[in-house]
Amino acid sequence: MKAHSVVFFSTFLLNFLWVSTVIADEDFIDFSDKTTATCVVKGLTAKPPPGWFNVPIESEDDALTGCQMMRTGREEELLGILRVLSVQLEQDEDSPPWYAVMLALEQQILAQMGYTLGDVLWRKDNVPISGEGFENARALGLAASIEGNDVPQEAHFLVFEHGTQKFLITLLTPARDVDEGTYYQRNTDDFGVLIRTLNR
Repeated sequence: MKAHSVVFFSTFLLNFLWVSTVIADEDFIDFSDKTTATCVVKGLTAKPPPGWFNVPIESEDDALTGCQMMRTGREEELLGILRVLSVQLEQDEDSPPWYAVMLALEQQILAQMGYTLGDVLWRKDNVPISGEGFENARALGLAASIEGNDVPQEAHFLVFEHGTQKFLITLLTPARDVDEGTYYQRNTDDFGVLIRTLNR
């Protein structure tokens, strides 16, 4: 991995501290002046599903772009998170696999947001992906929990690439067995809706 990447990861985490404040704070935070209709990252656009609002992720590093989409309930409680990240990642023969780097990076960010990832629930090593030029997609589902919250969670990841540009889409949702799967079903359905909007 390039030396630049180590500096990039540190900068990246610092720029995500505002996200952890949003998740940890029980008070409603008004994003109305930050929302955008479409998520635009380098070489990729994605539209939030109906009922979700999109906030660009701010970073001072040109190698990173991203968005966070959120769905809230009537009481403004957070019911689901969709995250879209793009990283310019150049590797050599001694580097770990690119998808492992992306997942490790996201795991660090989620830890800052209060999430702990658990056991593997499922994995798919070959996933069809729409969008010209996207390739090598794979997916992973993990059990998860949130600090201070008893509701079981799940984290679903989709990674794919276009040359040195690597992409990761994350769904954070209440687990399948919470409230008879009501939130899980809607969130996983919307995960699929988002993926089908990917475009270059």
